[in-house]
Amino acid sequence: SLIRRRFEEPRVHFALNCASISCPRRPTEEFRGDRLGDQLTRETKNFLSQHRHFEIDMDKGVVRLSSIFDWYTRDFGRGTKTVNRRAILFGYLSEILDEPERSALAACAVCRLEFCALRLVSQ
Repeated sequence: SLIRRRFEEPRVHFALNCASISCPRRPTEEFRGDRLGDQLTRETKNFLSQHRHFEIDMDKGVVRLSSIFDWYTRDFGRGTKTVNRRAILFGYLSEILDEPERSALAACAVCRLEFCALRLVSQ
């Protein structure tokens, strides 16, 4: 919460582990100021590369996203005027994703959004 407010950086959601199965994996290296932007982008792309966090199902007309996107939608829309959840999230994903995912997302403009629940790590 402190990091999110201070830095206003949505990529921290994919770099900080929240101790549940469907949260981001712990990075293998320490974060460094001189490489932080690249490291956060890498962790974000790693997170989105896992189908349990992000999936476009054209056959069913659905885009599935981690609940992180549901809970923190505003974080992903900082700097935008829109309050439309779909526009915020699709806009953010379009900036982060590589081809062909970006094209697939654009082709799924009418797809509905579904959010995948996080599961706590069993103790």
